Formats: sequence, C-alpha cells, structure tokens
Amino acid sequence: METMSSETVDAAETEQVLEEFARAFFRRDLDALSRCTTDAFEWRFAIGRDDPDGRIYRGVAGVETGYAERDALLQDVRYDDVSTTALADGRTLMEYRVTGRFVGGPAFDFRGVEIFVVDGGRVALKDVYWKQHPPKG
Repeated sequence: METMSSETVDAAETEQVLEEFARAFFRRDLDALSRCTTDAFEWRFAIGRDDPDGRIYRGVAGVETGYAERDALLQDVRYDDVSTTALADGRTLMEYRVTGRFVGGPAFDFRGVEIFVVDGGRVALKDVYWKQHPPKG
C-alpha cells in the first residue's frame, strides 16, 4: 500500500469521504467506489488465505471479487452498534457488532473493528478485524 501523503487531513472531509464510501460499498456501486477510493485501495477482509492479513482485495475489481467470495461464505449479515472515532492522519476506527450465518453452517455473533485510511480525499484502506471463536459443537 502507498504511504500517506504529507498533506493535513481534515476530520470533516474524512468523515464525508467515509460516508460516500459506505454508501457505495453497501450498494455495491462499483462506479461510485472507483470515485472515492485510491488506485492502490485495499480491502483486507477478516477471513481468508492471505496470511497474516486475512484476505486482501485490491482495487475496485478486487472489491467485486470480494463481494462474490463473501457471499459464498456468509449470509444474513447484519451490522449493529456501529461507532466511529477519528484518529490522526486520515485514519478512522470503526467498531461494531456483526451477526449472520456461515453458508451451510452455524450462526455467528462477533465484535468487529475496522481501520480506514483516507489519503488525498479518497479511501486507501479498509482493514477488517473480527473477534472469532472456533465453531461450537
């Protein structure tokens, strides 16, 4: 991933960019995503084979692949108790509770944290962490 630019990052601008990103991401609007992410954008998903990062999807094309892989893994996903905290240098911490079901498997109920990096008015990183436990049974 590219390093952060040295320009001062405005917290209000960062919040606006993240709101635009969230709308595009949850609507699966790839055109809107391309307008609000950097060319080197990475989505580091909590589950996957790209040790130690989970699963890394790069660019908007990677996000499209990520949607398909996530849909094959998870269903009935719901996010609650969402809160965000602006940090320094365009970084934002998001905390939430995520529930759902593994496709063909058990339900899950995890706490999640994401780190977002905004660089030059665009999202450069969505880094996802979920507290997980071994399957019950």
